[in-house]
Amino acid sequence: MAPDFSLSLNPAALTIPQGGNGQSTVTVVRTNFTNGVILTLEGTPAGVTGAFNPTPTLTNTSVLTVTVGAAVPPGVYNLMVRGADSEFVLPTALRRSRSR
Repeated sequence: MAPDFSLSLNPAALTIPQGGNGQSTVTVVRTNFTNGVILTLEGTPAGVTGAFNPTPTLTNTSVLTVTVGAAVPPGVYNLMVRGADSEFVLPTALRRSRSR
């Protein structure tokens, strides 16, 4: 069986107030795959940041913390968590909505 991995998020959607943050656990499901997975958050508007702990991950989980600045306009933002190593790139959607 060829080496592979997939990603899932729990929760897959976050509601974060202005000036706040939220967390989601990223699970890495491995199939004959032992390399570290580098996680990134894409599609973030200005004032929104994401940090993973740990990254790269050699374990099966990493905690994503999404921080929303106080000036970010209310709305729904569709962000993407991407996992990669030297051979694979796999996107997983994270929907982040922010209350008004």
